[in-house]
Amino acid sequence: MEIINRKAVISKEETNKTISGTRLIPYYFSLDGKQSVFICNLVIQSDSRQARTDMANTLKSLRRNHYQFYKGKGHYETPDELIDHVSGKKLTLVSDGHFFQYPPGRESATFIGHIKETSEEFLFRIYDREYFLYLLKRLRTVKKESAQGQINIKS
Repeated sequence: MEIINRKAVISKEETNKTISGTRLIPYYFSLDGKQSVFICNLVIQSDSRQARTDMANTLKSLRRNHYQFYKGKGHYETPDELIDHVSGKKLTLVSDGHFFQYPPGRESATFIGHIKETSEEFLFRIYDREYFLYLLKRLRTVKKESAQGQINIKS
């Protein structure tokens, strides 16, 4: 898959909004001057050090992956690395209903679940449509289960 260099702008919405003493600061990015898309919220409680470290890691992952996706949770740096491992070891991916979750505007897809045999959790937020379609094809080659039983992923 060809990687195109893109100009990205990261922005945050300064807000004093608090929920039960927790401050939320939404982060966004825009590619090549297009409309901004949501990354995630910086959640600040009494000690903001860990929250800021987590946000920095999210932004680094997004930049490292050319704004196609970021790693939110888990041992694997990319969805490809996860699928290669699961496929090679004949392991099973498990979702709690659906592997992909979508926001109302469908500007991204969150790929979430765990590996049945090891209980390792994973979460990736995918922004690039071509990469998302590529992942759907790759996921056809691995064993998958849902909390409700066997599932098939079709595009």
